Amino acid sequence: MPSPHHNNLLDKPLPLASLFLAIDTETAPNFNKNNPQTEVIEIAAVLFDGKQGKVLDEFESLVKPTYPIPPAVERKLNITNTMVRNAPDITEIFKNSKFNLLVAKSNYIVGHNLAYDLRVLKESLTRRAASERLIYHKLFSAYTLDSLQLSKKILKNKLLTAGISKFRLKDIASFLDIEFNADKLHSAKYDALLTTKVFYRLIQILKQEYKVFTMRDLWKFLAKRQDVDQLEFKVE
Repeated sequence: MPSPHHNNLLDKPLPLASLFLAIDTETAPNFNKNNPQTEVIEIAAVLFDGKQGKVLDEFESLVKPTYPIPPAVERKLNITNTMVRNAPDITEIFKNSKFNLLVAKSNYIVGHNLAYDLRVLKESLTRRAASERLIYHKLFSAYTLDSLQLSKKILKNKLLTAGISKFRLKDIASFLDIEFNADKLHSAKYDALLTTKVFYRLIQILKQEYKVFTMRDLWKFLAKRQDVDQLEFKVE
């Protein structure tokens, strides 16, 4: 949802159908109980033109973590320690000129359960001595919209009627009749691309069914739908 610290959203009629950047990460938890940290091991960013309905540019990279990827994670994500051995670490990603250009071009950031991605990115950064300035990167202060939370707000009754209680990206995509290859899920780039399609469909619904066209409209719309927050949904 719109970032809570952006109280000036009511004063900014920023069109929802504008440039947005979909972010997705793949992460590896450390199964050592004495070090229960989670590291980003892959990141993707997709710049999407919400007005024209098309992808403009992409960024993707494996990321070298501070500890070995556990075997269970290697099997699940098909990302091995050999693959990330020579990958840039997270500080290099945030210094990458193309990544920074995409963030700078976008009007707001989108993700599915976006708060998780932003949290693990910042946590991964803070574990590195050279990251002090990077935790103030524009990515962490940009306008943000979460396709998971937005789906809860505008699709609640339809999803419950359809028997859907899990708000996974693939569940929302299936409900919205968006085609995808299930075998390619859990790839940062593929998930980021699918997120753009889901979010684009959501803003179309907002325009057509609720006459919501701008960030200001959305803020007012969401303020009237607080009842949805009381429902319990499962997310995986």
